[in-house]
Amino acid sequence: MRIIDAYIHTNFNKEELARLARINNIDFSLEGLEKEMKENHVVKAVSITDHFELETPMALEEIEQQSKNLSLIVPCVGINPYKITKNSFVRLEKVIIGKKVKAIKIFLGYYPFYANAALYHPFYRLAGKYRIPVIFHTGDTMLKTAKLKY
Repeated sequence: MRIIDAYIHTNFNKEELARLARINNIDFSLEGLEKEMKENHVVKAVSITDHFELETPMALEEIEQQSKNLSLIVPCVGINPYKITKNSFVRLEKVIIGKKVKAIKIFLGYYPFYANAALYHPFYRLAGKYRIPVIFHTGDTMLKTAKLKY
């Protein structure tokens, strides 16, 4: 059986995640991920960036590097609505054209905007133009300040 993992985070530089991985005897690295995926017949994994403090598209350089070094990763970049600039769209379109990004994620709940907010429309147009999916975070979140109504 071939498996596609539809949602992983590859934030290997987050110390809290690294600490939890060490406690559970997990190799929290790109190499460890690749080994575990191959052992479990996972042929692809969608890696979603969630560096909320970074500009849009979030952690683009990191996800590009990971997908270049590990063909098992399907890169998906997150959108930070507070850090959108004209350059955000230019950068995103360039990496979509170059096939370095395969999806866009909107973090509903983490930011106080509905999916139909005008600020997301340019991203939807880019996704439609290049026929890539837009993924929405729905349901529960890990932050107490998040709002499920979005």
